[in-house]
Amino acid sequence: RPILLDGEGCPAAAQQFADRAQALMASGEVHAIAVAVVRRDQVLGEFALGTSSTDAPLTAASPFRMASLSKVLTAIVVLQLAEEG
Repeated sequence: RPILLDGEGCPAAAQQFADRAQALMASGEVHAIAVAVVRRDQVLGEFALGTSSTDAPLTAASPFRMASLSKVLTAIVVLQLAEEG
C-alpha cells in the first residue's frame, strides 16, 4: 500500500515507513536500513535501523555499499536526460 505524504514534515508518512522497515527487519527480509528524507537542499529527517557487518549499531551516517543500485540510478538519469532532449 502506498505511503501517504501529508503536512510540511510528513510525520505520518515517516511513521508508516518506519513501521514497514521494522516489520521487514523482523521478518528477516532486510538486515539494515538507513533513510534520509530530503526536500530540495534541506534534510527533513533521517533514521537508521539494524547493525553493520561488524555488529555496530547503524546511524544515519553509516556507509553503505551501492553495489548494483548504481545501475538503476544511471538508467534513471539517462532516461531523464533523454526526456529533456
